[in-house]
Amino acid sequence: GDALGIRLLMGNDWGAGIEENALEGVSIYPNPSQGIVNVSNNNNASNAIVVYDMLGQVILTKEANTATTLDLSENGTGVYLVEVSNNNGSMVERVVIK
Repeated sequence: GDALGIRLLMGNDWGAGIEENALEGVSIYPNPSQGIVNVSNNNNASNAIVVYDMLGQVILTKEANTATTLDLSENGTGVYLVEVSNNNGSMVERVVIK
């Protein structure tokens, strides 16, 4: 027939396939920010950092072996995605610029 069914999936194994904060030793702060964003690096690995705007356009790319600072103030207020990745994994965090 034309019956509509809804399935409720519960538990940790039913996510959207995105593991948040999968990269250990990395944090992005402050959030929200006035334009300066810090990326800590306690994993002793080279991190590739890519910043995207909400349209998916690459705003900034950077490689960093230690903690680093990103200046997003020239891009204006809004929401940006900061992706940090290395051989151990990756993480994406949404950052708000006021």
